[in-house]
Amino acid sequence: TTSASTMSTTSSTTTTSSTSTSSTSATTSTTSTSTSTTSTTTTTSSTSTSTTTTTTTSSTSTSTTSTTSTTSTSTTTTASTTATNPFTPSTVTCANTVATPCTTTTTLVASCQSYEVSWNNHCYYLDGSGGSCITGYSQGTNAVLTCIATQFAGKTYRSTISNNCCVWTSDTYECFELNSNCNSAGPFTSGPSLACTDAQQQFSQQLTFCGSN
Repeated sequence: TTSASTMSTTSSTTTTSSTSTSSTSATTSTTSTSTSTTSTTTTTSSTSTSTTTTTTTSSTSTSTTSTTSTTSTSTTTTASTTATNPFTPSTVTCANTVATPCTTTTTLVASCQSYEVSWNNHCYYLDGSGGSCITGYSQGTNAVLTCIATQFAGKTYRSTISNNCCVWTSDTYECFELNSNCNSAGPFTSGPSLACTDAQQQFSQQLTFCGSN
């Protein structure tokens, strides 16, 4: 009877060993889950790469710059066509006076006095005459004086020494002054230069710019 009881115990031990094997199988399942996580990381990396669509913004910026440049060029061309008749009196200030082309409009050359400058078939002189000119002459413009000012070097007053050196012209404002021989006898060492900006000096012997009609 005692011998049969011992065999029953041995059978129980075999069962426990089988349970241990089942536990090992569970560990293998956990490893498989870890591999699945790695696959998810790869997907995130792919999404980051597709965000390189900034090329569209760069293209729009270039197009706008090109349009602005074209408009600016068109405006400049229009402004450069503006011209002023050098014989027409001006009412604008010296700073706003438009540059005048000093090209002559005739091949004729006026025969002038020694104190005069000949330009564009007209004779011009400076005199301390207080705004008046001799018969057949009238006040010239600042535009004409701009073209011939340097040619007065070596010339003299027509008849009267001035008592104010700002040059009175037919324009509203005076833009020139005689620095050399100012209020003293000539011949002038140099012609009038830009000065007396926007002055309106009109004394009795004001230096006056006159030209033949």
